[in-house]
Amino acid sequence: MRAVNLMPRDARGTSGGAAPQSSGTGVYVLLAGLAALVLCAAVWAMADKQAGERQAKLTRVTAQAAAAEKRASAAAPYVAFQRMARDRVQTVTTLSSTRFDWAHAMREISRVVPADVWLQTLSGASGAGSGAPSPTTSAAPAPTITIDGCTHSQAKVARLMARLRTIDGVRKIALKSSEKPATKGDDACPANRESDPHFTIAVSFAVPGAPRDRVDDTGQVTTPGAASAVPAGGQAARSAEAVSVATPDRDG
Repeated sequence: MRAVNLMPRDARGTSGGAAPQSSGTGVYVLLAGLAALVLCAAVWAMADKQAGERQAKLTRVTAQAAAAEKRASAAAPYVAFQRMARDRVQTVTTLSSTRFDWAHAMREISRVVPADVWLQTLSGASGAGSGAPSPTTSAAPAPTITIDGCTHSQAKVARLMARLRTIDGVRKIALKSSEKPATKGDDACPANRESDPHFTIAVSFAVPGAPRDRVDDTGQVTTPGAASAVPAGGQAARSAEAVSVATPDRDG
């Protein structure tokens, strides 16, 4: 028997066209969802790969740092020994360059002291003096030897000072005192007459290790820009001392 469609023509055409349109939209939605899933999977895979690479790099760097620390710890004793050796060499070099040769100074004094001069005490000091250094000098002290003794006349005291001035490294000769003894016949010194003076002379040497052009007449180190002033009669006084050394003493 032949089938007959009893629906109106308008309704029959609308329902027949809506079904295909709805079916096509669902396909597009499904494809879009699949594409989104594929994209998310790709992004996740790339992120996971980068995280793995960075984790491997971190592990490698950590291992290298641990190995470097281990090597540094193993080399620490050698570094400490090298530093100690360098410091000791520097200390020895400084001490050797600033050491004052007391033995040589004593030999020089014994060489220049005349036979008619008697020494009672001989003392040396390398510390700073009581006076504060001037603005043009540093605090570096000058080694000083103080001589106490006696002789037969003041002229012989002057002759001794002139001879002491010829010692190596001497920068200043200072006469602290030269007086007659309080009582006659003082057995503390062979020269014990009433006119025989007892003297105290301070011999100042140059600071060890200091350049000669930076040492003033007192033996202290001067600043580079400070020029030591020499009195007008300084050269004449030194010439007179040299003459007194070469000229025989009239007192015998």
